[in-house]
Amino acid sequence: MLRKADAARDFPPAEGAGGNVLSRLWRLYCALAAKRRSRLALDELSAHLLKDIGLTEAEARQEATVPFWR
Repeated sequence: MLRKADAARDFPPAEGAGGNVLSRLWRLYCALAAKRRSRLALDELSAHLLKDIGLTEAEARQEATVPFWR
């Protein structure tokens, strides 16, 4: 599961260090899209694959329903 510390790392730097506004927005969009794709992939894993990574089906389904902005 994603932790808040992991999520904060995915967002672009606040000022100056990352380029112009459009490039920072693009990086933000890419980070959010990657999270969404990984959550959708998690939702498609079978029970035995989830067991391999230490998750129950309920935990995986719960994580897959988290909105993309979180």
